[in-house]
Amino acid sequence: MAVQRKEKSLTEEKFYIDKTEELEQALKEYLCVYVEGAASSGKSTSIRMACRKHENLPALFVSAGREKPEKYSERIRRFREEEGDGKRWIVVENLPGVLTERESGFFLSLLEQLNPEERLILESREEIPEALLDPLWKGRIQLVVQPSLTREEVIRLAAERDSFLNPSEVYEATGGWAGCVDLLLRLTAHPRVRMGTNNISISQVLQRNEVKCYLETEILQTLRPSEQELLREMELCPWMHPDLCREVFEIPDVGTVFETLQRKGILIRCHKNRLWKRAALFEKIFSGVEEKEQNDSGVILKNSETTSGSGCFGKTEKLRAAGKWFDENGFVGQALYCLEKIGDREGYQECLRAHYTEIPFSGIALSGELLPEDSSPQSCYLRGMEAVNHHDWTALEKEIRTIGKPDTKQAAEICLNLTFADPLIPLESWMKQLKQTAKVYGPLQLYHILGGSYTFLCGLRDLSELFVGGRKAERKNAEFWRSCLDSDTWKAYQFARMEFYLETKQRDKLPEEDWRLLLSVDPEDAWTFLFARYWLLIKIRRSPDVEERFHEEREDTEHSVRELLAQEENIVCQRLLEAADALRTNGGGEKILFSWLREKRAEWSDEIREDTVGTWFLRSAACYEIQQYDRVDKILKKMVPFARSGRRSRILAECLFQQAAINWYRGNRKKSLQDVVESFLVTGESHYVKFYTCCGRNGYEVLEEYMEWFSSNSPDTWSRKKKYKYGNVLNMPLEDYMNTVLREAKKTRGQAAKRSSEENEEALTVTEMIVLKELNTGMTNEEICADLNLKLTTVKGHIYSIYKKLGVKSRVQALLMGKERGLLREE
Repeated sequence: MAVQRKEKSLTEEKFYIDKTEELEQALKEYLCVYVEGAASSGKSTSIRMACRKHENLPALFVSAGREKPEKYSERIRRFREEEGDGKRWIVVENLPGVLTERESGFFLSLLEQLNPEERLILESREEIPEALLDPLWKGRIQLVVQPSLTREEVIRLAAERDSFLNPSEVYEATGGWAGCVDLLLRLTAHPRVRMGTNNISISQVLQRNEVKCYLETEILQTLRPSEQELLREMELCPWMHPDLCREVFEIPDVGTVFETLQRKGILIRCHKNRLWKRAALFEKIFSGVEEKEQNDSGVILKNSETTSGSGCFGKTEKLRAAGKWFDENGFVGQALYCLEKIGDREGYQECLRAHYTEIPFSGIALSGELLPEDSSPQSCYLRGMEAVNHHDWTALEKEIRTIGKPDTKQAAEICLNLTFADPLIPLESWMKQLKQTAKVYGPLQLYHILGGSYTFLCGLRDLSELFVGGRKAERKNAEFWRSCLDSDTWKAYQFARMEFYLETKQRDKLPEEDWRLLLSVDPEDAWTFLFARYWLLIKIRRSPDVEERFHEEREDTEHSVRELLAQEENIVCQRLLEAADALRTNGGGEKILFSWLREKRAEWSDEIREDTVGTWFLRSAACYEIQQYDRVDKILKKMVPFARSGRRSRILAECLFQQAAINWYRGNRKKSLQDVVESFLVTGESHYVKFYTCCGRNGYEVLEEYMEWFSSNSPDTWSRKKKYKYGNVLNMPLEDYMNTVLREAKKTRGQAAKRSSEENEEALTVTEMIVLKELNTGMTNEEICADLNLKLTTVKGHIYSIYKKLGVKSRVQALLMGKERGLLREE
C-alpha cells in the first residue's frame, strides 16, 4: 500500500495558501481531473494539499515529464493491482501537451478502467492534449485551471514571511505567480542583511541572479521552441500582434502561440485587446537586458545605413518596419518607440506631425532630442502643448506667434487650440477669435479640453464664465458654442454645464439632454468623456441631498462606465481613475482612502504638471477626508500656485478654502481668514456652493468667522433688505449667497469635527482609528495586516499606541474604552 510520506512539510498552513477548493469540488464529481497551469504556478502544491486532507488515502505520484511511458504505466498498473478496488488517487505530473499514440492509448484505456472510487489527476503546463478532448466534451474529464494568488493572499504571505518588500508591489510585479511570490518573499525576509542592503526595491530584487536564473530555468526554458522564439522577438519589440509577426518578423502561424502564452500567464492583452505584451514580471526581467543591448549597440542602431552584416542591421530594419506597421494600424506610442529606438529622426518627426492631436495627454513620453524644430503648425502645436504641460506661457505664446496668420483650416484650428490653452488670453477674447475663425472655416474642433484635470468645467481653461450673467447670456453662449464647434466639443460643454449646475445648487434645472448624456454609455466614447461621466455620477451619489431620480440608471451607468475605464491604458486616465475610486465610497471609506494613499506614497515628491493636476486635486480631497492635514498642506503648497498660474478659478477657490479650513484647525485664525476672503474673491460671480460645504466643522466655523468679519466691515451692505425668490443662487447678492453657503455647510459640519487642543494631545491617528475599528470586528493581527497592507510589526505598534492613549492594557479594555469615548459605535 502506497502511503503519502513527504507532503506534510510542503503543506503546513503557514507560508502556504490553500487553493484546493475548485480541485476538491471537481474530484467529488469526476473520475478524472486535468489541472492546467504555468510552471511554478502552484499546481503541485495544490494537489499535495488536497492529498494531505485525505492522509489515509493511498496516492501514487508519477512524472510523465521525467519517466518514460513504459515505466510510469507499469507503476500505475502495479499500484492499482496492490490496492484492489478501494479508494485511491493516481497523480500524473508534467503531462506533455502532445501525446504519442502509445500515451494516448494508455490514458484513454485507463479512463475506461477507473472504478467509481478511483481518481485520476493529470497535471500539466500545457492545454489539454487533443487526444483527451473527446472525454472532456463527454464529461468524463473536468478541466481545472490553477488560480493565481490574489493581492490579499500575497499580503498575508508577506506578513508571515516578514518580508521588507511592499506586498502590493510584489503582487503587481508577479501577477500573483505563486512560485515567484514565494521566492521573492523568502529572499527578502528579515533580517535585511541577507540582501546586502537596507534599502532595496522590488525591481532590484528581480534583477538578482538567483531570481533571473529561477525564472529562466523553471519557467522560460520549459516553453516550446515556437513560444521561446516569439519571446525573443519581443525583447526587440515589446508589443506584438499575429499580423505583425507574419509581415515583419516572418513568424508564421503564431495565433495559437499567443493564446497559449496568455494562458500560461507570460503574455497579457493590452490596448483594448488589440495587442499582446509581456506580463509585468517578464517586462522587469528583460528590461535590464534590453538597456544593456541598447547601450552596447547604440551607435550601430543610429547609423543603420552604414551597418553591415545581418545582426544589428536586421534589428534596425525590423524595428523600422514594425514602426511603420504600428503607425498604419493606429498604435502611435508603439510606432514612436520603435522609431526612437533606432534613432530615425525623420520617421519619428513625421509620425509626430501625422498624429499631433493624439500626442498631448496620451502618456506617450516624447524624446526631447527628436522633437521637430520646424515652423509647421503641427510642430508648433506639439511644442506649445509641451509648454502648457509645464505652464511655460512664454514658450506657448512664442509658438502662437510662429504660426502667425493661418491660411488653412488646419492651421487656424491649431492656432485656436493653442490660444484656448493660454490663460493669459481672456475667455471673451478667445470666443471672438473663435467667431471669426468659424465664420471663415465653419465648425472647428478643440482637441483637448479636459487635459489632466478631473472636470471639463476647469480643464485646460476655466469655463465658469459661460454659465454666469443670467439665463439669456447663458443660452447665447451655449448656442454660440454649439454652432462654432464640433459635436464632441459640445458634449464637453454639456459636462461642464452639469458640473456647474451641481456646484451651484441647480440640479433641478439641468436640461433633459444633459441627463440623457450623463446616463448613456457609449463604449466608443473617448476616455475623457467616460471619466467626466464617472466623476459626476460619484459626485451626485456622494451628495447628502441626493434624490431618487434615475437612481437605478445612475448605479448601472456608474458600474458600466467604471468597467470601460478599467480597460483604458492611458496613464493620465489611470491616475485619475485611481484617485476617483478612492473617493467613490461615501461614508466609511477611510480604509479605502488610507490604503490608496499609502500605496501611492512613492509619487508624493512628484511635481504638479498639467497632466497630473487632476490627480493631485483629488488626492488633496482624499487626504482631507481622512484628516491627513499635513499631507493636504503639502499638496496645497503646490496646487495653489499652479492654479493661480493657470488662472483656474474653480480649482483655486476650492484649494484656498481647504487651506483656510486647515489653518483654522491649527489655530491660525488670521491666515485662515485671508484664505477664505481670497477664495470668495476668486469665486466671484460663479457663486459656488457645494465645495464650501465639504470641509466639515472646520469649514463651517471658517465661514462663520468670515460672515462676522464681512458684516462688521460692510455694515451697510449686510443690513440691506433681502429678497427670498431669486430663482437661483447666481442671482443672489453676496450677503444672501453667503447665508446660503453657511446654511448648507451647517448640514455637513459634523463630517470632520475639530478637536480641542487637549484632545489633540492624546487623539488617535487616522491609522489607529482604522485599526481600532478592525479590532472591534474581531480581526486578528494577521488579518489586519492583510486588510490594510501593513507589516505585522507596524500593526502591533499601532495597537500598543492605542493602549497607551486610551490608558488600557488589553484588547477588551481598548474596545470598551473606545465605545465609552464614542470612538466606536455600540452594537
